[in-house]
Amino acid sequence: MYAAVGTSFYYGNIGLLIAGRVAEVVSGKSWQQLFKEKIALPCKMNYTEYAFGGLQMLAGSVTSTAADYMNFLQMIMHRGVFEGTLVLTEEAINEMEKSQTKGIS
Repeated sequence: MYAAVGTSFYYGNIGLLIAGRVAEVVSGKSWQQLFKEKIALPCKMNYTEYAFGGLQMLAGSVTSTAADYMNFLQMIMHRGVFEGTLVLTEEAINEMEKSQTKGIS
């Protein structure tokens, strides 16, 4: 099923896979390593990891604890800062919270 660009939304994770691969190539690191360095460690998410290796499971394969997830949510609530450490910019948080499909049926 296809529609004109900008008129419909169909869920899929291909965008995440492409973004993840670009991040790997640019950084020279695996997605798992990037996630650990950039999100998990600064947010003290000590028991959060990808259940499967490789990008094929980028979407939906994170395992975590309630406490770790609470740390992530606190970082979001504090506009990208966790315990005084900037993890994500406020602009990134604003983009995450913005409707990505507004006006698309």
